[in-house]
Amino acid sequence: MEPKDKLDQLLDRYFEGLTSCEEEQEMRRLFHQGEVPEHLEVYRSLFAWIDEESRSVQEVRSGTVQSQTTRRRRFRFSPAVGIAAGLILLLGMAGVWQILSPVAPENYVWIDGKRYTDQTLVHQHARAAFEAVSFSQEDILFSLFEE
Repeated sequence: MEPKDKLDQLLDRYFEGLTSCEEEQEMRRLFHQGEVPEHLEVYRSLFAWIDEESRSVQEVRSGTVQSQTTRRRRFRFSPAVGIAAGLILLLGMAGVWQILSPVAPENYVWIDGKRYTDQTLVHQHARAAFEAVSFSQEDILFSLFEE
C-alpha cells in the first residue's frame, strides 16, 4: 500500500476515533517526514502541534522540564510580601487622598494687591486700619450733642 493511501485511511480512522497509539505515531511521523498530498496539507500543522505536545509531556515525565507544581512554588508569595503590598497600597491611597481632598485654606490677607500670611504683619495692618476708621470720644460727643 502506498504511504499516501495509507495516510488517507489513517486519517479517516483517526477522525472516527478508531486509531491506536501506534497508528497515531505513524501518522505524525508521515506528516513530519513524508510528502503529504496537497489535499491533506491542512492537517500538517495539527499533527505538528500534537507531536510537539507529546514531546513536552515526555519531557515532563522524564523530569527534564519542571512540573507545574514546582513552577507554582516559585511564584508563591509569603505573608511578608502581602503585608508590604498592603502597606504600599495604603500609603499610595493616602497620598492620592491628600492630593484630591480640598486643602484647608490658610490664613491670609490681601493688602495693596499683595497676599500676606504673616500673622504679626496682618495684626499690625488691621490695628492701623481700625485706628484710621475709629472715632475718638470727642468725635462721638461732638456728633451726639451737635446743635
